[in-house]
Amino acid sequence: MTKYQYQIIRYLPDHFTGEFANIGIIIYAPERNFLSCRVTSRYSRLTEFFGEVPGTFLMSSLKHIESKIKSIGEDFNGLLIYKKNTTSIIDITNTVIPTTMVHYKFLSFSKE
Repeated sequence: MTKYQYQIIRYLPDHFTGEFANIGIIIYAPERNFLSCRVTSRYSRLTEFFGEVPGTFLMSSLKHIESKIKSIGEDFNGLLIYKKNTTSIIDITNTVIPTTMVHYKFLSFSKE
């Protein structure tokens, strides 16, 4: 049985209230050198929940995350580097979007 890790990508418009919506998922199976990502392609549901949403910026941010994760997943040698240094999806996602990046303050990853 293959062990895997996953993180949910969340839209978190207000850190004070803590309300969020799930907008993507990242799956990592180190034993199989598998890493992939899927994100929402629309933000209309978010505008229903939260009102005004920075839609264009949000969608470009999600496409960046998805592209970067898929690129790492397709690069077998890259995965071997990650595998040697870590078995945690958190370490990988922190290289895609460092937790200190202010531009992405409305996005968060679940803990695992």
